[in-house]
Amino acid sequence: MGEIVGDVWLFNRCEAPAEPQWRERSLIPLALSREYLAEGGRILASVHGVLGVGDKPGYARLVAKSSPLANEELDRFRRFT
Repeated sequence: MGEIVGDVWLFNRCEAPAEPQWRERSLIPLALSREYLAEGGRILASVHGVLGVGDKPGYARLVAKSSPLANEELDRFRRFT
C-alpha cells in the first residue's frame, strides 16, 4: 500500500458555496467557495491539477486564488499542457 503524500482540490461536484467550508469537517469532500474559484469553474483542459510529493495542497487549474484546498500557480501547468 502507498501513502498519501499530498492533496489538491480539482473541481466542485456542486454549486460553489458563498463562504469557505474548510472548518466544517462534516462536509468533506469540501467544495471550493466562490471567492477562490476561477470564473465559470469549468473543466476546459486535460490537465486539471498538479500534485508533487509534499504538496499540501497541490495546484489546480480552476483556482483563481490560493486556499487551504488548492494553490493557484499557472507556471506549474505550462510544462504539462
